[in-house]
Amino acid sequence: MKPADTAHPDFHRRYLFAHGRDELLINTAINAGIAWFMVRGIAVVPWWGKISFGVDTLVTGMLLGVVVTQIVTWRMHRRLRRGDLVPMDNWPRGAAAWAHRLPIALAARTVTLGLCGLGWALLALLVLRIAGVHAMSPSTFIVYKALFAGWVAGFITAVGGFRALGDGIAPEPPQARAWSDDERQVPS
Repeated sequence: MKPADTAHPDFHRRYLFAHGRDELLINTAINAGIAWFMVRGIAVVPWWGKISFGVDTLVTGMLLGVVVTQIVTWRMHRRLRRGDLVPMDNWPRGAAAWAHRLPIALAARTVTLGLCGLGWALLALLVLRIAGVHAMSPSTFIVYKALFAGWVAGFITAVGGFRALGDGIAPEPPQARAWSDDERQVPS
């Protein structure tokens, strides 16, 4: 892939969509396993309590926002330094255009997207309340937690990734990249 191919906003969108999809699938699987481990031997998962879907939703939303922001920023910066991607100078129009308004400082961006994950959690709990959900069976909770976590991770990956591509990270000179993990030569 030539650098010119990676400079187009459509490429950035497709690239981040693919990473968002991957994060969605990975976090869906991980959180299904976490949920199964949490509710083994429990007959009903209540709204609030030590093991509950209300507390778990709030914690999952906030933690995923924080952790995924750190991971996606690191990955995008690494790809930019290696020259695999070209920084995004022209922000696309539409839904992704507001990502450039996120803070440039990683700590502030992490807090902002952590709060965004918390916002998705509050919205999910509001929908459950309006739907009249009073408790969940363990299997329903596993599916709910997996899908919720997958959605939040995919969303945060796309939004945080767009911001990271616009952070002004320049490619490293070829001699500085010679010792990266992917290009390290082992003597035979």
